[in-house]
Amino acid sequence: METRYRELLDSKGRALIDRIESYGSAEIGIEQCDEGPACVVSEEEATICFPNLDSISPEAFVHELLHIERNWPERVPQLFSNVEEPRRIQAIGTIDNDIEHLVIGPKIADYGFDPHDHWNRKIAEKWRMRFWERTQGAQDLRANLLLGYLTAQFLVSDESIKEGTDDVLRANGFLAEGLQFVSEMRGALASKEQMVSIAVHYLGMPLDSVRLDLFDIQQRHRIMTQIPQWNPHGQ
Repeated sequence: METRYRELLDSKGRALIDRIESYGSAEIGIEQCDEGPACVVSEEEATICFPNLDSISPEAFVHELLHIERNWPERVPQLFSNVEEPRRIQAIGTIDNDIEHLVIGPKIADYGFDPHDHWNRKIAEKWRMRFWERTQGAQDLRANLLLGYLTAQFLVSDESIKEGTDDVLRANGFLAEGLQFVSEMRGALASKEQMVSIAVHYLGMPLDSVRLDLFDIQQRHRIMTQIPQWNPHGQ
């Protein structure tokens, strides 16, 4: 990685860069993009993009590096759509990102950042804007509320925000499912395959409509696998 970007991070952040790049024998790229921060990872390369390369938040930088660490040295697969339709591909990408945040969110504390402040603000604003009212159809309403509830329960420390999400799900008849979804996911954080299996079930996605891709950066090879069948309560 270019020195000017490495120097934005402290020694622990730079060690994270070194660990990822050493494992993959590949340099992480930095690019400007209209939106973000975000990262694009494959079996051949990884790039982090920021909307302003002259004003990069170290916290956001580390967050994106943690995504890449998961996909490369930790060999955690990504969720992909088997349906080649732009809106579907984007929706599945969002689901994967949200699932990854359940694990990555708390890790930011290891690098000296508050693990809750960002999420308290971001998630509170999302629910304040009543995002579920923009969905179309009963299935999309249910899926959006359950996914939003999952991230809030994992990442938010402000109890008033959590209570507000309880109220919304209760009013829409999904609170019992939401609580079960969260409970099962808490027991599956060590396995991306199990996390995705739970999410696919609760979000009502056909099992064959999605897959998991592992990026073997060392062999420059992509390994595609099917989603395992949902196993309630890990039984």
